[in-house]
Amino acid sequence: MKYLFYSFLYVLTLSFLIASNASIGQASYENEPWKYLYLFCVVSQLLIPCSAILLVLKSRSMGVEYKQRLQNKLNISLMLIVALAFLAELSLTPETNIRIDLLLVVPVLFIHIVVYLIYTFSIKNRERNI
Repeated sequence: MKYLFYSFLYVLTLSFLIASNASIGQASYENEPWKYLYLFCVVSQLLIPCSAILLVLKSRSMGVEYKQRLQNKLNISLMLIVALAFLAELSLTPETNIRIDLLLVVPVLFIHIVVYLIYTFSIKNRERNI
């Protein structure tokens, strides 16, 4: 139940952040350093789910301790992605076209939550069977 709450909170927070037009800390010109923070956040949002998928695939041949540590890392990655989405929203410049970025980020974030849920419930089912 705890993991469903994490998933729900994740989806709710990301949908709120993606739909918001935050202006706190917003750069007024393209040459300000805020655009680098936005670039870092978007790239990190793309790399974290990709690395999570690789770690989940690797965990199929690992022991129970590794899977428990991976579960903790996946929990942290959910919170980290929400924080990165928040920073990305705050560091947008007015000239930034985020439609292209959202076409990349939103599917990857959706894949990350699906991998998280599948992995979490497969671990819980294995623990019940043992």
